[in-house]
Amino acid sequence: MDQPQYVYVKSEGFRRIEDQVKRGKLYYCHAEPFLYCVGNVWGIEKTDGMMMYDKYDPNLRIDVFDAAVFACCRMLEDMEKIGKAEAAAEMLAGE
Repeated sequence: MDQPQYVYVKSEGFRRIEDQVKRGKLYYCHAEPFLYCVGNVWGIEKTDGMMMYDKYDPNLRIDVFDAAVFACCRMLEDMEKIGKAEAAAEMLAGE
């Protein structure tokens, strides 16, 4: 699925990963490629609370981390759709 690379969307995915790390809930199967890519990323917090991230060096790889951010973005979108569908189903059941 095509995922736009808008800063505000990627920021939500980044924040989700950051939150999971802080809570000790990030499960990455001790994958060395993920650890390598995370080690090559640095974040920039903008004044509006948005998070941007980039490579430390243009020759380093962050594609596995970037894929994880996009997966989080998609998961958050899906969770929002499920929440709306459940709310609509409850509303219809109450009629």
